[in-house]
Amino acid sequence: MLVVENAYDNGNKHELSFMQMNPSASKYNADVLIYDAYQFLTDGYIKRQSVITNFLNKKIYIDGTYELMSEPVLNFLNKAFESLKNFYYFFIPSNQTETSDILKKCLQKGLVIQSSQYFADYPSRYQPIYNKEIEKRKFLFYTGKPSKERTLLVSLLSYYNLLDNGYVSYFGESYVDSNFDNQKSNDIFNSRVPLLLDEKNKVKKGLDKLQIPLTLDVNVFGRGTAHAKNFNGDYYKAVDFCIISESDHENGFFITEKTVKCINLNKKFIAFAAPNYIENLKAYYKDKLNTDISHLTDWCDTSYSKEQYTFKRAEKIIQIVKEETKE
Repeated sequence: MLVVENAYDNGNKHELSFMQMNPSASKYNADVLIYDAYQFLTDGYIKRQSVITNFLNKKIYIDGTYELMSEPVLNFLNKAFESLKNFYYFFIPSNQTETSDILKKCLQKGLVIQSSQYFADYPSRYQPIYNKEIEKRKFLFYTGKPSKERTLLVSLLSYYNLLDNGYVSYFGESYVDSNFDNQKSNDIFNSRVPLLLDEKNKVKKGLDKLQIPLTLDVNVFGRGTAHAKNFNGDYYKAVDFCIISESDHENGFFITEKTVKCINLNKKFIAFAAPNYIENLKAYYKDKLNTDISHLTDWCDTSYSKEQYTFKRAEKIIQIVKEETKE
């Protein structure tokens, strides 16, 4: 998205930001001051308040175009300023957007929100690079960070002996840059993902069988790989379908580059995400982007998307993979 006004970037612009601007050399000459949402929260409360107070005659843009709405940002705005009439907050909506009391207070003070699924709205930022022909297999599953849900799904693929049918990356914690992420494989056993005893046993057995790291095109996962705008298209080309585990499994509906890459490449996919993700995704593309993506989602039984219980949702995905990979 292009900021047409003369703008000054007050922080380290996040590499995932969708804002493009005509930069001003000075905040004093700018029409708009842009603060990155993460950078906005790292500065001390008094410092942030005192600096911004000097420029309340200008538009203040808070750039969260790559992330869900942040209540800490809203809490700061509500406490620091009597009026928010010149403040604009850009973010990706979640379940909290409709129910947040602090958001309602900020809106009453004049805050303007610009919420959208920016990854889907600006898909051209992610472009594939093709280097070589890869041996054909059935599916691709890039995991990236070892989140609890990704650990769950990889462990079940391992438990049911399905890994050899596809291309799967999984780094655990030892092969992820600790400055980028510090999640651990064993977090799955003490987490927001409730597991019954027999479910825990399946996950443990699956993890025990893994030869970590499972690597494809990089040996260590870090920020550069995660946030790259140009990505390796060879493995996408070599498979029938992709499995993706989206970033959010709790807050409703959050499209990221994981989904967008598949849609850009016209590649069928299964999405392990929050309940009803597939239904919401198809509706968003049809209603907001005038695009029918059902051929990429409805090639298999999508009832998994409606399953509320995370483990059962994962098992339904595993059943699809079994059916698609059987001889």
